[in-house]
Amino acid sequence: MDLHNTLHRNSIELDTSKEAAFTVSLDGGYTEFSGTIHPYYYASDNVAMEIGIFGDGKCLYACKNLRKNSGDLNFRLDVTGVTVLSVVTCNKGSYSDGYLYLVEPILEPVENPAQEKVSRLGDLVSVDAVCVSGERKLFHDAYGLLHDQYLQMNAEEGASAVYNLDGAYAGFSGTITAAGKNTELGVRMKVTILADGGELWSTEFEKSEGPVKFEVDLTGKRVLEIKAETLEEGSGGEVFLTDDRLF
Repeated sequence: MDLHNTLHRNSIELDTSKEAAFTVSLDGGYTEFSGTIHPYYYASDNVAMEIGIFGDGKCLYACKNLRKNSGDLNFRLDVTGVTVLSVVTCNKGSYSDGYLYLVEPILEPVENPAQEKVSRLGDLVSVDAVCVSGERKLFHDAYGLLHDQYLQMNAEEGASAVYNLDGAYAGFSGTITAAGKNTELGVRMKVTILADGGELWSTEFEKSEGPVKFEVDLTGKRVLEIKAETLEEGSGGEVFLTDDRLF
């Protein structure tokens, strides 16, 4: 029951202070996701809660700086063709009772589900990783954009990540971005994507130039490799690969 004495039979409690998150497998079987976000009225005055809703890594809805008195927020999102739906939260303020409630969430089914399956890098078998780390959590990049997970690569140390594909995917897309404090302006880095030893795509990246999107063809490819390096010796830098989709 909420503060207006309305009884809700279906709600999900999200402790943003503990970075609460969950995923739901949709497998292209739904067209719409709707509901209401209800901040906990008795939370600390200093909470600054955030929530992001993602479909296969693409941000569908984001709300920042939610306070206990922000009021209810209704949302209605197109999830046509989405394989995995993710809801991710965090609390940038104090850590006292930072709860959000997802009230009466509804998924509208589709008569003929899409057949395309989408995977993320975290779903793949990692063959080798050098100076690479990843995490599924709400991530703010240097440009104020929200992402549901990331692959962090230390370009200064010549980072690389290798994955088994086994010919199961036709394409790979994502975004190369930076974090606010990890890389200084002016540091030029290079990111290269290879498959079966052959280069598919590369870009030179510098923080002030903004995020770079990519998409490559993986038809028939068995091994995926991602490399990051700095172009000047002794210059530190990190890049982040986000919004990754294998399809």
